[in-house]
Amino acid sequence: MPLVDSKCSNCGPCADHKFTLLCGRCGSVKYCSKVCQRAHWKGGHKEQCDKLVLQSAAAAHAKVVDELAARHADDLAAQRTLLVSEASAASAKAASRLNLVQEQSSKMMKELQAIKHREEENKCVGSFLPPPPRVRPDVVFSKDILLAPSDCVSLFVTLE
Repeated sequence: MPLVDSKCSNCGPCADHKFTLLCGRCGSVKYCSKVCQRAHWKGGHKEQCDKLVLQSAAAAHAKVVDELAARHADDLAAQRTLLVSEASAASAKAASRLNLVQEQSSKMMKELQAIKHREEENKCVGSFLPPPPRVRPDVVFSKDILLAPSDCVSLFVTLE
């Protein structure tokens, strides 16, 4: 953690010194000379430096963790968006297929009802017709024929 003030960590503000030296371990303190750096080290920075190094490392670690978490969150958000769009597409496709199946089923049911209706009509119409005559020259059909099927109305047919 760099210092923001412009004074030597050992002797304070120096008008004629340039602040070109930093602590080699923590990089958190400035010195105007090697003499001030050694004096500050012996005066207590030695114990303080370890704490500053740990704080600096913890801050750097936290920054890396935050960056990774942000990147991971972005990746998760992108994956979620992709999965949602894929699920929506699959749902739309399934709905389309369901509609198609329902339409086909409805058509088939109508066709089946029409076939059943035609069979019923044919059954009734066929029962009103006389049986086909046998072709025999010696027999003449002059009798009344009564057809009375159980599911249709009776009808009398006269043949001459």
